[in-house]
Amino acid sequence: CAILTSLNIYGIQLLPVQLDCSFDPYFKPPPLWFTHIWNVIPCVNTSESEVDISKTTGRIFGIDKLVLDEKNLGMFELCRRLVFLPAESRSVKIFHESIVEKIMLENLKGIKFFPAAGWNSDVAFNT
Repeated sequence: CAILTSLNIYGIQLLPVQLDCSFDPYFKPPPLWFTHIWNVIPCVNTSESEVDISKTTGRIFGIDKLVLDEKNLGMFELCRRLVFLPAESRSVKIFHESIVEKIMLENLKGIKFFPAAGWNSDVAFNT
């Protein structure tokens, strides 16, 4: 949490999470944080991506190949696109490479990043 707080990233909120471990009075859970990302940017190049789009909502619900629209992303200052959700699929979280590098220096457990060019809906299950 300290690393993200120190970076003062636009569009995110860090919320402390407390686990109920009353079933084991000897277990002390580590400090946990939930990252609420409210920064939403339309950025998926749907003509070059391989995506399944809902006919009712227009949102993407499956991704085989993700291609970002660099022209549209370029309309936002870098400080406004360090961490964000694509408007087309809010279950995807996008972190700028500079933020990923800083997070990875902390050797945290339970977090994994994938480059956008190699990402798809199943990548987390295939590694």
